[in-house]
Amino acid sequence: TKPGDWVLDPFSGSGTTLQVAQRMGRNSVGIEVMKKYYDLSKKNLEEGRPIIVSGKLWHALRKAAPVNKLGRSKGKK
Repeated sequence: TKPGDWVLDPFSGSGTTLQVAQRMGRNSVGIEVMKKYYDLSKKNLEEGRPIIVSGKLWHALRKAAPVNKLGRSKGKK
């Protein structure tokens, strides 16, 4: 996808896909039917919790969307 595109995650769980989409400048929609995972996903997104990923994916994310100390993509307010 390209920045500004939409990402759909029909089983959003803890919200990792939504967090990555946000970090990479994509819009996203997550669907979760289990309340405990919905609450966890919402909390993670609101608090900007760190995403735990493998080394290769982390380097790809950092290269694609460098972040400042606040966890926001550089160049975005």
